[in-house]
Amino acid sequence: MRKCKVYLKGAYGPGNLGDDVLMIGIINVLKESFRPEDIVVGVENTELARLFDPQINWQHYKIPYQAEYLVYGGGGQFFSFKGKDSQSADSTDHSVLHKLKNFIVNNQNPIHACNRLIASRKGAMENLVLSKNVASYCIGLGPFEVEGKGGERLKKFIKNVDFCSVRDDTSAEHYLNFNGDKDKLHTFKDPSFYSEDWYQDLNSGNTASRDYISYILRGWPYSGHGQDLIQAMTKHALKMQEKGHKVRFVSLFREKDLDIIEQFPNAEWLIYDVEKHSISGFMEDLLNSSKYICSARAHGVWLPTILGFPVLAVGIENKLNEVHKGLSKCSAITVSADLDCFDNDFNDYCERYGVLESNIQEQVFSNREQALLARKSFNKWIKETNAN
Repeated sequence: MRKCKVYLKGAYGPGNLGDDVLMIGIINVLKESFRPEDIVVGVENTELARLFDPQINWQHYKIPYQAEYLVYGGGGQFFSFKGKDSQSADSTDHSVLHKLKNFIVNNQNPIHACNRLIASRKGAMENLVLSKNVASYCIGLGPFEVEGKGGERLKKFIKNVDFCSVRDDTSAEHYLNFNGDKDKLHTFKDPSFYSEDWYQDLNSGNTASRDYISYILRGWPYSGHGQDLIQAMTKHALKMQEKGHKVRFVSLFREKDLDIIEQFPNAEWLIYDVEKHSISGFMEDLLNSSKYICSARAHGVWLPTILGFPVLAVGIENKLNEVHKGLSKCSAITVSADLDCFDNDFNDYCERYGVLESNIQEQVFSNREQALLARKSFNKWIKETNAN
């Protein structure tokens, strides 16, 4: 196994705007305690990742490591949805040969597969990283709709974790419900509220052209209600277009949104692309041309709001409800897949837009203060463990 000072694990492509923001944020936090070259980040595409920071030690996420510190970086890290877990549970072949074949195929590189097999025998987390100091930084936990792999992964994490930082009260409840040690638990807010990590004002846009209604869509295989809500979004968009409004669909994660992008090939799309956009540039493209935004992605609500733009959250899952709950004075939400209800909620959002906008500074500031406390708490733990 390769060795490193600190290994950062997350759902890192790159290519998902929300995960990219969180990845950059936690890297900046780690830089307060570690040299950039000592920070290993497991990603799927190392070449794209280097566009964010060439100093970081980017490695393919299936290469095993022995690290002094293993850090799970935000967002959602442990969950079990009915749709996803029920599909995997349908397999009837549980033979050792079948499992071995799947293990090798899933790890792509046979050498990686063998190394991870050895790592798993040593008790490595995720069959990947062996570490004496395990922590999380403002991660999301849940939902756990079935007894699937997500719950089993969380149990192992709880057994080994030394410092558990989560981003909301619901995540904290999940941690405690899985018998986590409350003395190791720290509840803060999403790290993206510290916008200095990921946003630089480019002053490149003309806000006089804010005339689009932007719908941030996403592929959603996990629940029928969520799929129905996304369908209601697209129907509402087409309805507004028929009324003469300028409408645009937005994807924050092209790879996972391909199916829905292909459903609307003639629609106007704004698609986040790491090779074409900086995060700041993409956000300015979105905000400088949007009059209103509806989002079925959590960071499609958080990021515009942090930059001063109220959003209508589309509650396809509890995470969106939590997002709205944390921004209750400066965001709106719709949870009904009925088109008339969606339309009513959208109209109410438009009518209250000015009030929501005026409340942003107060709520974002309070969330930002919690994000700063998260940084201080985490680096205090690093300092204490180093001292020992």
